[in-house]
Amino acid sequence: DKAQMTAQVDRLSATLATLSADNASATTRRAAEEEDRRQRAEQIHNGNLREAARQGSRQRSLETAEGRLSQLQKQLASLRTAAAEVRSNGKATKTTLQAQIDQQQER
Repeated sequence: DKAQMTAQVDRLSATLATLSADNASATTRRAAEEEDRRQRAEQIHNGNLREAARQGSRQRSLETAEGRLSQLQKQLASLRTAAAEVRSNGKATKTTLQAQIDQQQER
């Protein structure tokens, strides 16, 4: 009876040791998997931050280019107005000079 109980206790002790080792292994594996997940999440987060910074930089560049384009369009409109005035003044001067020539030829 005592020998049977001792054998049973030994078997249960061996089973307990195996289960404890399995549990420790599973705990270690879960901790490693959790660390991997944490690192992947951090990498994704950092990648998202870098992409957001790139997008912000692109947006600022675009806004700068749009502002410059607006300035250039205003300058072009001003130059076109000035050119129209020069053409108009040139025609008026030509007409005035022609009238003076005509008057002198009549004399």
